[in-house]
This record gives sequence, structure tokens and C-alpha cells, in this order.
Amino acid sequence: IRVSEQQEVYTGLKPTAGHYAYLFDTALDGEKSGTIDMTIEKTVGFTIEYIPQICGILLARLLHLGQTPTLYLAQFMALVFYVACGYIAIRLSPFPELFTVIALFPMAVRSAGSFSYDSFINAVSLIYVALLLKFIYDARTSTITVWQLMLTFCLGIILATCKIIYIPLSLLLFAVPKEKWKKKRHRWFFICTETAISIFVGIYMNTAVLTRSVSSGNTFGPWGNLAY
Repeated sequence: IRVSEQQEVYTGLKPTAGHYAYLFDTALDGEKSGTIDMTIEKTVGFTIEYIPQICGILLARLLHLGQTPTLYLAQFMALVFYVACGYIAIRLSPFPELFTVIALFPMAVRSAGSFSYDSFINAVSLIYVALLLKFIYDARTSTITVWQLMLTFCLGIILATCKIIYIPLSLLLFAVPKEKWKKKRHRWFFICTETAISIFVGIYMNTAVLTRSVSSGNTFGPWGNLAY
């Protein structure tokens, strides 16, 4: 990491006037320091839900931006990802007005432009549910294509990896009319396969994270607070 990023100026759940003053003073800073090697305890076993923020940080590094611009660019990329996924979900859903309201819920908007992984999870879940509702209620979708099944499978696995609580969403596939499946055995095979893999991956990934957190006695480090 860069030397300036070793300073935990954002640590703490309650921001003070000093924090806001620091943000204002360093908003346009460029890269002013070299890099150092630093060992940080690993408390998560996956990073897929932080891809938008990671892209923002990499772009900031390429542009040689300072600590504060890097922070805001990463949050901006998370917001762009959420808006893009929300747009796709609204276009896919047979209930666009409903999904517009859901995407603009205060808690969802609050997380959209942040380092919280809820930004990624909310965005992906919007597309996943919109796609399932499209299969169920959209009369124009007479047959589910292979590409649609592949997209549904990937989104379901991603959500299960991030949070195990989203696994039951795959059960909505049982509500898809039988006529929209090419063959009956395909329906049962796909639903059972996705559900089984989601359960296995979800339990494996989330149990590993919980075990490490409990064994270390620390679920949130200073960098976790900073990211949030």
C-alpha cells in the first residue's frame, strides 16, 4: 500500500469535524508517497463483491491520485455498477415501476455508492429477481433459452457466495410455468443443480469467513471500518 494509506484517518463509526476537514483539504491531492509492504489479517475469503470498488482503486492508482480521491473514485464506481444493474433489472422485469421503487429505497441508495459489499449484492439481486419474474410472468418469453439459464445460474451462485440468505431465491424457479422449459427433466435438473451448488458454495464460503472471524475474536478491523 501507499504510505499515506497507512494513516487510518477515517477509522471510527462516528465522523468528526476533523474527518470532514481532512476530506476537504485532500480532495484534489495527487500521489505524494511511495509504497510500503504491510501485512493485514485476512478476514474475508472472497472479493468478487468488491470488484466495482477494486476497479475504482486501480483506475485511481493509474491516474496517480491521492488517498481521498482514490476513496471517492472507488465509491463512484460502485454507484455506477449499481445504477447499471438497476437499469438492466428495470428493463428485464415485467414490473418496471415496482423495481424502480425498490432500486430507490433509501437503504439501497445509501449503500449504492459505498465500500459496503451490500452495494454489489443489492445490484446483482435486482437482476436475478427481475430475470426470474420475467420467466414467470412475461408472456413474451415463451421458452427459456440456454443463455438465460446460464445467466440465472451464474447470478444465483454469485449471490450464494456473497450471502447465504439469498439461496432460497432460487426456489422461485419452481414458479416458472412448465411450458417454458424445453423438457420436463431439464426443469428438475437445473433447479436441483443450482440449489445444491448454491447451498454447498454458500455454506463453504460463509462458514470459512465466520470461523476465521470468531477464532480471531475480531469481526471488523480498522480497514473494515474505513471501507464501510
